[in-house]
Amino acid sequence: MSKQLKDYQIRVVDELYDFFNFLLNKDGKEIVFKAPTGSGKTFIMTKLLEKISIENSEMVAFIWASIGKGDLHRQSYESVVKELEGYPNCQLLNEAFVSANSYLKDKQIIFVNWEKLVQKNKGTDTWKNSLMKDQEGRNFIDLIEETKKRGIKICLIVDESHIGLSKDTSISIFRDEIISPTVTINMSATPKRKPDVEVSLEEAIDEGMIKQQLIINKDISLNSPDGNDDQDSMNLVLEKAEKQRKLIIEEYKKLELDINPLVLVQVPNTEIGDDAIRVVKEYLGKENITEDNGKLAIWLDGYKYFDSEKIKDNNNTIDYLIFKTVVDTGWDCPRAHMLVKFRDVHSTTSKIQTVGRILRTPEGKKYDNAILDNGYIFTNMEYIDPRNDEYSPNRTKDISVTVKLGWDKTLPEGFDSFYKSRVSSYNSADARIYEIIEDVFIEYFGIEKDEMFVDEKLKNKGLILDGIDKSFIIQETATEISEWHTESRIGGGIFSREIKSSEIEVRGKYEIIIAANLNGLAKVRSISPIKQGVLRVVDKYISGIPRNKLVVYSQLLVVKNEDLFTQILDKSTQIFKEKYPDANMNGEYNEFEISDVSYYSSETYKEIQSYLSLYSQMFVLKDGTSGIEERFLLKLDTHYRKRIEWVWHNGSEPNIENFGIMIKSDLPAFRPDFIIKFIDSRIGIFDTKGINYMVDDTTVKAEALQIYVKEKVEKGLNIFGGIIVEYQNEFYLNKNEKYIDFSVDKSQWEKINRYF
Repeated sequence: MSKQLKDYQIRVVDELYDFFNFLLNKDGKEIVFKAPTGSGKTFIMTKLLEKISIENSEMVAFIWASIGKGDLHRQSYESVVKELEGYPNCQLLNEAFVSANSYLKDKQIIFVNWEKLVQKNKGTDTWKNSLMKDQEGRNFIDLIEETKKRGIKICLIVDESHIGLSKDTSISIFRDEIISPTVTINMSATPKRKPDVEVSLEEAIDEGMIKQQLIINKDISLNSPDGNDDQDSMNLVLEKAEKQRKLIIEEYKKLELDINPLVLVQVPNTEIGDDAIRVVKEYLGKENITEDNGKLAIWLDGYKYFDSEKIKDNNNTIDYLIFKTVVDTGWDCPRAHMLVKFRDVHSTTSKIQTVGRILRTPEGKKYDNAILDNGYIFTNMEYIDPRNDEYSPNRTKDISVTVKLGWDKTLPEGFDSFYKSRVSSYNSADARIYEIIEDVFIEYFGIEKDEMFVDEKLKNKGLILDGIDKSFIIQETATEISEWHTESRIGGGIFSREIKSSEIEVRGKYEIIIAANLNGLAKVRSISPIKQGVLRVVDKYISGIPRNKLVVYSQLLVVKNEDLFTQILDKSTQIFKEKYPDANMNGEYNEFEISDVSYYSSETYKEIQSYLSLYSQMFVLKDGTSGIEERFLLKLDTHYRKRIEWVWHNGSEPNIENFGIMIKSDLPAFRPDFIIKFIDSRIGIFDTKGINYMVDDTTVKAEALQIYVKEKVEKGLNIFGGIIVEYQNEFYLNKNEKYIDFSVDKSQWEKINRYF
């Protein structure tokens, strides 16, 4: 039985229909349709297509394109087919369909995974998908051409258009040049321009499509009697989540509804996450919720032994689903009422980006029940920053960018890059570091080497010895869904509850602190002897620690006194390096090739504009010095566009995919900001710097770059480069073998127009 449209859905269908009719005879026009996750975006579009098929007499076929990884197009197909009940005709685009059809029929709807369709083979620039290749019989391009020859117009529907249909991407070029639709309808919860037709969040909430409130850490407060010393933060939030799940079950039973609420458990996407999974499984096992009895499901890369479609059924028997990242693009489960989210000691971010998965209502209506009409988050975070959080289940973890369609990324033979297989440039710390750590420790606290159990002296110098086994988590907090994304901070300070720290968290944070202060020592082999050195000073100078608690106490002590131990460990490893200079190069030059695809984290990177960008979009670090980079790129776009073929922005991480130049054996590789290919085949390597910015560091890098350039020129490469600064709205280049800062001698610098 077909679902009935809500009042706001009727309005939106009518508005979209009017827009569609208006634009049907205006080639290349687009409609931007915005609707929040959970408001029935796919259902609205289905009803629009049904209305067009019944009421519009013009011949038009529809291509429904889903962007992103996974099978979102198949999920859309199944949803639409179920609702339309046979008319208009729906088909998945595949070889069988193309073989059997020479063109798209009037009102026919074809579903396609756009990303898979447009992929090209590395190096050859040929289509990867067989549906795009020249072959005996027909391909997708032939299908499009034949459809248009028969006078049938094409409407392109782009699902989650914000992911890939931005300016100058290979996808947008493919859309415009291959399909060239009469009308494009871009659907998104977060479109990149002002929408033509929009569903407001308030409308969806009022109609019961989306839950009304988010309750964070229900029943966790300062006065809770169950926050004893024997219960850590992870087990506490699991306990409260299970208690709430049982309450929700009882409320559904009162209404005689067969709905089993699902709890989503997100663990960190690091090695800490594996430990967290063990904790969750152990806790749930005590509640008789296991994989063996079909009440627990786990969804990880390469690990999924359950039906991801059947789990959506309101009466499905799975109670908990554990996952690390967003489980799958486009996947949602309206019976999900709760999200358990564990903090990641490897990350400072406090965002929860999977809220959309618990905002839908299982029957698309309100129950006028305070327990059932809300979503619940249980977390051991101290606070959450929800600003700009897109509570969409379609949010992807990484941003991917590709080389623009038809752009040649080839670099000349012999253009190589220095890559270190490890970040470290030094050999490992060993037992010799024990004494160094102790010496630095006693110097810091002003104690004698022969003194023992000097607790009071240590405390007087700022060492925290009391309450070190405690952490903080958010107390119970309620927030309106419509206000969630405008909040600047939830929890923290007086809004946090003190609870015992999880051993997993403590151990992870402890190792992070050590790893962050190695100063180039090899991580794998150095961490263990440094731990032993810490254990020795804790055991010797702090009293009353039981032998069986020494390791755990030492970890807690370092974590709670992070700033202090950072100084001690940093100085200790520095001294070790100076005293035992066993340096090794541990790196090599490899022929460098720009990757076809590059990936970025939305948490740490932001987009900047560049017409000349080799990639579909250009991303730089949010906390980097991107101001001069942006202005430099604008200069290139506006003044030197005709002389430049493309600009590639280098990554900052020490990965083989990023371009590096060897400086010295005791320093990491230098990764200049830009590689620029000029129309005349010159290759330029440039690093943008502020005037008088870290002059010593810049000098070393600048001179290393010139050594690299000189070597390549001697081998016949048409290459140059150097440091670029900005002064009085002009850009200057220094490409001298001996570097002198602009603030010292401007005569050593030339305006870039001489070379650009």
